[in-house]
Amino acid sequence: MVNNSMLTQRVPAAGIQKQGERPLTLVAPRGENTMPYQYDVFISYRRSGNWPSWAKRHFLPVFAHWLGAELGRNAVIFFDQEVETGVTWPLKLAGAIAKSRILVALLSKEYLGSEWCARELAHMAAREDACGFGTLNKPEGLIVPALIHDGENLPKTITKITAADFKECSDPFMTEDSPTKERLSRSIRGWVPDVASAIRRAPKFDPAWQQLSAASFYSAFLKTKARQLKPPRI
Repeated sequence: MVNNSMLTQRVPAAGIQKQGERPLTLVAPRGENTMPYQYDVFISYRRSGNWPSWAKRHFLPVFAHWLGAELGRNAVIFFDQEVETGVTWPLKLAGAIAKSRILVALLSKEYLGSEWCARELAHMAAREDACGFGTLNKPEGLIVPALIHDGENLPKTITKITAADFKECSDPFMTEDSPTKERLSRSIRGWVPDVASAIRRAPKFDPAWQQLSAASFYSAFLKTKARQLKPPRI
């Protein structure tokens, strides 16, 4: 399925289709009703350098395969390919997050240097807060992080969650048949049960989620970004 304004096009369940820089969606089998949620997973990652190529060519197909195997059906994944620019964060992404059960954050040192990533994280953190996640009675959450590069000064929303560690197999320049790609597959295979558990504990869909105020979470993430950018003392 390719999101293109009001146009919706269905593609084979196991396939990925690209149209310009449109979002990619892996589609569930025909006849399976995933609504009112539209997606199982929203993938949040820094759209800079060679990370988009790594995420699309290496991470996404392997993740979709093993997550589908764990769920017992094809996973429905929102993966945005739009090149990040200085323009305001696209509101369409807020809509996609609102229709996603969980958010998978691919963390790097550059992650919170991105306004887009900070806003994506803030919107799901606001839902967690509204639904009572991250408390003594409900310690789990809807944000599932994975570390793909050294991360420093990440917000408490992330550091309180044990992130999967893919640093040793997150090489944008690896080849398809390399040992690094094999390690990535094994690592993702061992991680997807946690992702599937998060999908299953997603609360009942609420159309008001798109209007949730994420301002307080976004402000906190901006403070984290400021600490990252602060020059070291000499």
